[in-house]
Amino acid sequence: MVGSGCPSNLAAEGQESNAEQLARSAQFLERGAWAEAREALLKVQNPIPAEGEYQRVLESRLAMEEGRLGEAAAGFSERLESRVPVPPEVFIGALLGSAEVLERQGDSPGAARKLLQFLKSGRELPDATPVFQKLAAIMGESQDPPEADLRDCTRQGPVAHQALARFYLAQFYFNVGRGEKGAVELAAFCKTYTVHPLRSAAFLRRAEHAMDLALWEDAERFLAEGLAGCQDPELAELLELRQALTAFYKGAYKTALERFERVREHFPKGRLSEVAFNSGLAAVRMGDLRRATAELQLLRATGGTGDIAAELELEIALLRVSSGQAQAEESLQTFLKNHPRHPRLGDARVALAELYNAQAGAASVDAGPRSARALRDRASGLLLAVAGDPQSPQSTVQARYLAVFLADAAEPRNEAEVIQLGEEFLKDFPASSLGAEVRMKLGEGYFRRRDCANAEFQFASLEQQWPQSPLAETALFLAGQCAASLLNPGSVDRALAYWDKVAGGSGPLRWKARYQQASVKSRIGEEAEGVVLFDLILKAPAGVLPELRLAARCGKADALLALVKRTASSTEEALREYQLLAEAAEASPVWRNQALYKIGKTLEPVDSKAAMEAFEKVLSAPGTVEAGEFFWSYKAGFDAARIQENKAAWREAVALYERLAAIPGARSGEARARAQQLRLERFLWE
Repeated sequence: MVGSGCPSNLAAEGQESNAEQLARSAQFLERGAWAEAREALLKVQNPIPAEGEYQRVLESRLAMEEGRLGEAAAGFSERLESRVPVPPEVFIGALLGSAEVLERQGDSPGAARKLLQFLKSGRELPDATPVFQKLAAIMGESQDPPEADLRDCTRQGPVAHQALARFYLAQFYFNVGRGEKGAVELAAFCKTYTVHPLRSAAFLRRAEHAMDLALWEDAERFLAEGLAGCQDPELAELLELRQALTAFYKGAYKTALERFERVREHFPKGRLSEVAFNSGLAAVRMGDLRRATAELQLLRATGGTGDIAAELELEIALLRVSSGQAQAEESLQTFLKNHPRHPRLGDARVALAELYNAQAGAASVDAGPRSARALRDRASGLLLAVAGDPQSPQSTVQARYLAVFLADAAEPRNEAEVIQLGEEFLKDFPASSLGAEVRMKLGEGYFRRRDCANAEFQFASLEQQWPQSPLAETALFLAGQCAASLLNPGSVDRALAYWDKVAGGSGPLRWKARYQQASVKSRIGEEAEGVVLFDLILKAPAGVLPELRLAARCGKADALLALVKRTASSTEEALREYQLLAEAAEASPVWRNQALYKIGKTLEPVDSKAAMEAFEKVLSAPGTVEAGEFFWSYKAGFDAARIQENKAAWREAVALYERLAAIPGARSGEARARAQQLRLERFLWE
C-alpha cells in the first residue's frame, strides 16, 4: 500500500530500533508475510507518539489483510479523526487503508467518496499523489465513477492538488478507454503546469496515445518535450525507449537501431534485455542477419531468456526463410525442438510447411525423402499439427490457408479436395484477410471443372467482400467471363455489368473488359453499341496494349460488316478498318492475313477480281510460314481456288491447290488431294 513506509521524521535519536522494526513490518505486509509482520510489530517498545501512530496504522492494515475488516476500519478511522496531529505519511496510510476496507466490503463508491471528502476538505498534504492514484484506480473499476467530483478538484483546493487532479483525471480516461479525453486533459496539464514533477510523465502518456493512433510526428514531439526537463533516470529511459520504438513503428529501422544503441549507452544498467530484443527485431526488419544474431546473443547474455529470446530466435529463422538461406530449414527445426511450448510454435510450423512446399516445386518427382511428394507430405503433417493446436489461433488460420494452396499444387491435383478445403476455410474464417486469395483459388477450381456458375459466384463474391484487394479487378473480370459462358437468362447482362465496372476503374484490365463488352454486344445483335465501345479502345491515348488495339480494330470492322448485312448499307467503312489493320506496323502475320482475307470475303460478292487480289496478298505475304500462320493462309487459298473453279479456270485452280499443298500445315493434304482430283476430272496433265 502506498504511504505505508516509515515516516521520515520517526527515526529520532535513540529510537532507531523501533523505526527499523516498523519498516520491516511494512515490508512483510507488502510481501504478504502476515506472521512476520505481526512479530516485527510486537518488537516495538516504548514508541514515541509518532511511532505509535504509525504502529497503529500497520496494525490496522494487518487486521485488514487477515480479514478483520471491522477492526481495521475502526483503527484507520481513529487515526483520521485523531485530535493529536499525525505525520502526513501516517494520515495518508490511514486514509488509503480506510478506502481499501470499503472496497473489500464491496463499497467502491463509498471508498471513492471517502477519498473525495478529504480532497475537497481543503487540507493540503506535502504529496497527495497516492490519494489521487487510488481514486483514479477505484473510478476505473466503477460503473458510475464520480467523474464530475474529480473534475471539481481540478478547479478548487490547493494548487498542488489541482494539478494532480487533472493528471489523474486524464489517467482515469485512459484507463476506461476514453483516450481522446485523456489526451485533452494532459494537454491542458502540460500547458498550465510548465514546471511539475509529473510533466515528463504526462508527455510520455501523450506520446503513447499518439503512437496508438500512429501519429508518429506528434509522438516524436511529445517525447522530445518530455525528455527536455526530465529529472527521473527511469522515466528518461522510458522516454528514449519510446523514441526508438516510434522510429521502429514508422519503418525507420536504421534510426531505431541508432536510438536503441543510445539507450544502451545512456542507461548501461537499465532495460538491457528489452533494448536487445527490440534492436534485434529492427535488424531483422532491415534484413541484417549478422546484427540480429549479435543482438540475440546479447539478449541471452543480459538475462533475456525464455519466450522473449525464443521470439527473436524465431524472427531470425523467418528472416533466413524469406532471404532463401540454406540454414532456414535447420533454424526452424531447431526452434521447434528447443521451444515445444512457445506461443508462436504454430508460426514456426507454418513457415516450415511453406518452405517444404516451395522446395517441392523444384524437387524431382522421384521417390525419396526430398522428393516433391515427400516434401508436400511433410508440409501437410505440419499444417495438421497447427490446425489441431488450440493455442495457435492465428497460426491455425495461416495453416488452413496454406493447406488450400498445398492441395492445389499437388500432382495430380485433386480438384474436389481443393474446393472442399477452400469452402471450409471461408466458412470457418469469414473475416480473414486471406479470404480473397482463397476465393480466387476456389473460383479457379470451379472454372477448371467447367462449373461456371459456382466460379462466377466465387469471383463476384471476392470483389464484393474485398473491393480493395489486388485480386478484386481480376476476379470481377473472370466473373464476367464465367457469366458469359452460361446460357441461362440474365447471364449476359451480368457479364456486361461486371465488365462495365472493371472498365470504369483505372486498373490494368479496364481496356480488356471494354473489349469483352464490345465483343459480346456485337455477338448479340447490338453491333452499333459494339462499334462505340471498340472506338473507346482505339481512341484511348495510353494504357492499351498493341495486341488489344489490333483486336479492337478487327472487332470494330467485324461489327460494321455485320451492320452492313442487316441494314444493306455500304461496306466502305468496314473495308477501311480492315485495311488499317492490315497496314498496321505492329500487326503480326495473323492479324494482317485475317484482315486481308476479310477484305477479300467482303469484296467477293461484288468484285471477284478484287477479292482474288486480296486473297493473293495473303498467300504471298512475307513471314507467314515462319510465324506458323496457316489458318488464314489456307482459308484465303481455298476460297481463291473455289473462285477459279466457279469460273472453270481449272489450271489456275490446280495451281492454287498445289501452292497450298506446299504449305507445311494441317490442310496441305486436303489441298494436294483436291489438286489431284481436278487433274483427273479435267485431264490436266503436263
